[in-house]
Amino acid sequence: MSRATPGAALLGGDQHVADFVTRTRMTIAADLLTGTERGLDDIAGAVGYRSASAFGKAFRAATGETPSALRRTARAR
Repeated sequence: MSRATPGAALLGGDQHVADFVTRTRMTIAADLLTGTERGLDDIAGAVGYRSASAFGKAFRAATGETPSALRRTARAR
């Protein structure tokens, strides 16, 4: 039995706990980026990253765009 199996069962199938946590963090971050004027350092800390740089890399890997690009796009609407 893999370590992810109990968590995956609770999450409804093939989903791994780490993937769920990352998606949740990025959803919260996207809401903060588009709905507030909080700085990237503050948002990074709010979703559990120690630096804006680490947060930016994780956000881009998860969403395909940088936090700043998401914020610009949201402001343009």
